Amino acid sequence: MQKGLIVKLLDYYLGQPKFKHEMERAMHEFFDVPGGQQLATVDEVAAPYFNEWLVYDFRLTNGKSLIDDFYERNPYNKPLYEMQEYHDLRDNIYGLLEAQKVYRGEGMDVLVLHTGEKYFVREHSATFELKNRDLFFGRIGRIGDHWELVGSNSFSLGMSIDKAIKKALLDPAKKMTPKDALIWYNRTMLNIDEKEAAYEESLTDDVDEIMERIDQLLRSCDIDMMVNAERIKSWINNLDFKKTHAVYAISPMLYGLMNEGQGKHFEDLMAEIIHLANNTEHFALKGKSPKDIRGEDPDRPTHFDSRITQFGGYKSWKMMEKATSAMQLMDYDLAIDAFEKGFEKMKKEHTTYREIYRIYTNLAICFFTFGEVVQGNECLKIALELNPNYDFGILTKKRLDSGEFDERMASYVRYFLDRSRKRKGWEFELKNKAEKMSASELLQTYFKINKDDEFSRWTLSPAKEYYEFLKQFQINFKTDNLTSSVIR
Repeated sequence: MQKGLIVKLLDYYLGQPKFKHEMERAMHEFFDVPGGQQLATVDEVAAPYFNEWLVYDFRLTNGKSLIDDFYERNPYNKPLYEMQEYHDLRDNIYGLLEAQKVYRGEGMDVLVLHTGEKYFVREHSATFELKNRDLFFGRIGRIGDHWELVGSNSFSLGMSIDKAIKKALLDPAKKMTPKDALIWYNRTMLNIDEKEAAYEESLTDDVDEIMERIDQLLRSCDIDMMVNAERIKSWINNLDFKKTHAVYAISPMLYGLMNEGQGKHFEDLMAEIIHLANNTEHFALKGKSPKDIRGEDPDRPTHFDSRITQFGGYKSWKMMEKATSAMQLMDYDLAIDAFEKGFEKMKKEHTTYREIYRIYTNLAICFFTFGEVVQGNECLKIALELNPNYDFGILTKKRLDSGEFDERMASYVRYFLDRSRKRKGWEFELKNKAEKMSASELLQTYFKINKDDEFSRWTLSPAKEYYEFLKQFQINFKTDNLTSSVIR
């Protein structure tokens, strides 16, 4: 990109009296200052973020961005070839970027986290500061036949994330601007000396005191009956989170346990868990703590030196909502598919649901509808193992044992047999006998024939795999404080 390209644009809009009120409105909007209040001078930290936002993201009263308006207005009557780069820069994307592969002095492969799209961008100076997997806020813009980093100088977040968190951040409808980057900077980078001091202090914290604070915050989040500090410590000590740091895996698990609107204490809770993680042994560190590692080598980087907030919006939750909606519409085939995909995503995202036993019961009913007795029974058994007090699960078990579901399941088996065109084999033989059988007789015969196949399907079920994953956390889902069941 030509030098001075954006400076010319800003000089025009900031220097023209007819744009004075527009520029004042932009200042109020960016810095969240109510109209009529006096604005403070823009400091040197905020100025680059404001200027970039002003050029690309602010909208004039005509609905256009400054770069769109400048190109169309062409106030200096430049020939079109001189305006081409302004035209190209209208095609730009701002967001949280991951430097996937850095080519020193040439450019880098970047991933835009909220869209999931990948680009090669030409860049020089930043390639000597960033390393592979670093996260940073930035804007990429089209210049001719290639992409470049075109915004103001940014900063590295000093962290990397795993696939599960990337998936949680994926939201193509989300729009990010330099205003978001400035907020992040003010919350983190400006206080880096304080954070480093707090981190060093956390290495001397008394573990018992940390755990006491965690228990208090768990009560504030209303999940203290489900998990306690001792349990969380055991996760850090004993669980293998593969390539995901323990704290990054613990965060979505705890967040999933909370009721809506109870997240105001969550960041403080995770800060204390980071302190605990700094002072206790990790499976991933072969039984050592970050404190031990710091003692052995003060220059060796340790793991948890920043605050972690909830990411929320997990795709698995949306998939479970889709499954429940399909079940309410009696589209049980779609419901089973959505429930199973939801379980797959929950495992990948390291999260759960406060009333997970409801999901297992609803899936059990879907399986019973299709005569899948084994998978239905297993799901119902898991639901009641997680919460023996779950009233709808208890009722469903009674209805199943009393034979209330027999006719419904037998109807599906008869439908399945009627559609079969085989002229020999068990389907053909059972089809000829089915009309004379009672519902219970037909189900017993059908189950006897298909028992092995059903058990095989259950062995590969995402619901079973998720349960095996969930068991290792030993969360207490047992409660008699029940909300109304979604499906009855």
